[in-house]
Amino acid sequence: AMVLLPKHYSARAGVLLGNYNHPAKTGEYRYSFEIYTNGNPRIYYDYDGESGVTNNAYVFKKVDIRSDEFVHLAITHDVATNKVYCYVNGELKEEGQLPINKEVFGDYSFLSKTAPVVGNDHRLNSQWFKGVIAGMEIYSDLRTAEEIALDAQRACKEFISDSNLLAAFDFTQKEPLNLLDKSSNGNDVL
Repeated sequence: AMVLLPKHYSARAGVLLGNYNHPAKTGEYRYSFEIYTNGNPRIYYDYDGESGVTNNAYVFKKVDIRSDEFVHLAITHDVATNKVYCYVNGELKEEGQLPINKEVFGDYSFLSKTAPVVGNDHRLNSQWFKGVIAGMEIYSDLRTAEEIALDAQRACKEFISDSNLLAAFDFTQKEPLNLLDKSSNGNDVL
């Protein structure tokens, strides 16, 4: 995503992409990619199963995206190794561990039944993003460092043909009420 969050903003800045809803649907995966306090990106997910909600989160505390200019932010999660990675402008800034309890989550995927919302989630509360999102790409695979570096160079303006590209949006279009998905998947926003 290409995002701008002013340098002075220190509170929780809100959701970039999430499908979180409340109350949760039983058996549903919920997630949130957001900017937490002090410009720190955060990845959060939970599962509302019959035994109750199980959740996990990772805050990239070494990363601060606050700037008075747009930055390219990429977050990846390797479920095979339980590692999460945060890239800013194509450079790896932090990696950490975000384990998934396989007994609870099984084959967890961010491709859940509930569609995501850009700039908020389904609660439609105060967690809307307090900065600017200029563009966003959503992939189904684990992006490599090389791919992310190329994505950052393109800055969500030139969209490539990639079978793993689920959706791509340019929020700087002149007619914001009809955002066309730049991938070949037709995930337009009306």
